[in-house]
Amino acid sequence: MRRSTIAFSFLIAAQLIGTVTYLVFLSRLLARLRAAHAELWESLGRPSLVRDSTMASQARLLGWLRRRGYANAGDRELQRLGAGVRTMLISLIANFAVVLLVIVALALRVR
Repeated sequence: MRRSTIAFSFLIAAQLIGTVTYLVFLSRLLARLRAAHAELWESLGRPSLVRDSTMASQARLLGWLRRRGYANAGDRELQRLGAGVRTMLISLIANFAVVLLVIVALALRVR
């Protein structure tokens, strides 16, 4: 098996494992928001993983994570979950970009 195939397999596995971990932490974050910070959860558009989820609420949640809104909530658990979700999301985006670059590099090399 070629090194490039092994590296690509590793990147895909990391993306899959990271995505599952991200979804678990995001689920916990959303549950914490809903239970302990109902007003904030409402202001974010009642975000959820699947049920009654809208693009607008997801965009608000992503903006809140990008701005580190969790840091000002005065809730250590929410801060921990928010920082974890943000870090995992950034890592997943970076890994996905590397996967795309590897695909392009492999495609160019085949020609």
